Amino acid sequence: MVLAAALKMGLEGSEPAPDVLINSAIERSQSYAPEMVKKLKTVRDALRMDPGPGSDLVGNSGFCLDAVSSALYWFLRHPKRFDDLITEAANVGGDSDAIAGMAGAIFGAFNGLSAISERWIRPLENNEKIKQLGCDLYRLATPQR
Repeated sequence: MVLAAALKMGLEGSEPAPDVLINSAIERSQSYAPEMVKKLKTVRDALRMDPGPGSDLVGNSGFCLDAVSSALYWFLRHPKRFDDLITEAANVGGDSDAIAGMAGAIFGAFNGLSAISERWIRPLENNEKIKQLGCDLYRLATPQR
């Protein structure tokens, strides 16, 4: 739910303001996931710290509360710099592939494909098919005007 809320905000054109994004995620989590609310508050605290200790505070395990919180943390640390976001999230340890994947998805929702360098896209197997699938999914999920 937290990941979906972040993606929705990005696709709707919101700015990646940490307090707005975290508060929205807390609001959506409050009634069913009190532990997620605690993790989201930890993300807020961690953003005030240096990256190493901040990342350690959030956690990076495969447990969904850690992985989703860590993805949100790395996105909010680098909301406009994909290279920094993806390399730091991918090198955090733990469940870094899932963390980097979710953080990259949030980045894409907020910034669009054009904000991601071709050096990351070109080597992907079936990248044209993936781009088309993303466009198709967006059209299905977005009300037509």
